[in-house]
Amino acid sequence: MSITKTGNRQLYEKFHKESNPISVLPLKNNFTYRHIFDFLEKNIDFNKQKKILDIGCGVGSISFYISNNFPDTKIIGIDISKKAISACLIYKKISRSKNTEFLCSSFEELKINNNQFDLIIASEVIEHIKEDHAFIKKAYKALKPDGMLFITTPSINAPLFRLGMLNRFDERVGHLRRYSFESLSKAIKSNELIIKSKKFNEGILRNILFTNKIGGILLRAVNRIQFLNNIITITDNALLRVFGESNIFLLSKKQ
Repeated sequence: MSITKTGNRQLYEKFHKESNPISVLPLKNNFTYRHIFDFLEKNIDFNKQKKILDIGCGVGSISFYISNNFPDTKIIGIDISKKAISACLIYKKISRSKNTEFLCSSFEELKINNNQFDLIIASEVIEHIKEDHAFIKKAYKALKPDGMLFITTPSINAPLFRLGMLNRFDERVGHLRRYSFESLSKAIKSNELIIKSKKFNEGILRNILFTNKIGGILLRAVNRIQFLNNIITITDNALLRVFGESNIFLLSKKQ
């Protein structure tokens, strides 16, 4: 059985049908990625964690942010979508990025050595994986001693999900499951990784923007207008404390 998105290639090509190369390098306060960038910079020493694998890299926003801000890193981004990787390669050429490499590959198909990476990023990936334990096990083997695995994934406690409003969305984007912190931690620990840091992220307002078409239109405006970005972030953080998280960040370490 596959441990990757391999069986859903057509679904993810469709998902990336309208994906274009990034036109401007994402800044730290980019609405879509601000929480990820902040978490990584607070928890990862990029002077030590230099060799990085970005699984399911999409159009490369996280990879290019790290490569630009931490030029001593070496990043390999992989995605099963040819359209997404094409977008990465176009921006790599435009930006003259020398410390990035992009491959159209699933994690299962990728030929890698044991103890190869200092950091593996799997942002919004594991919920698509049929055999999540096999995925984590391969990641563990690919990490160097003291290497880190960073996972972000939709929470089973998301308010919209508990109200039954995200079932069609999950089906449309290929989510096979959602996690609680406990269930994800159990999967991580059973594969000999140690939990180093966690964050309950994304209130109901951000979740609305990311899970419906109208929200997607508003999202483009929010990413362009910093005032809206800040107001929505402040409001969403307040809603997060009241109604709970829609997303989980988990950073684990190989001993």
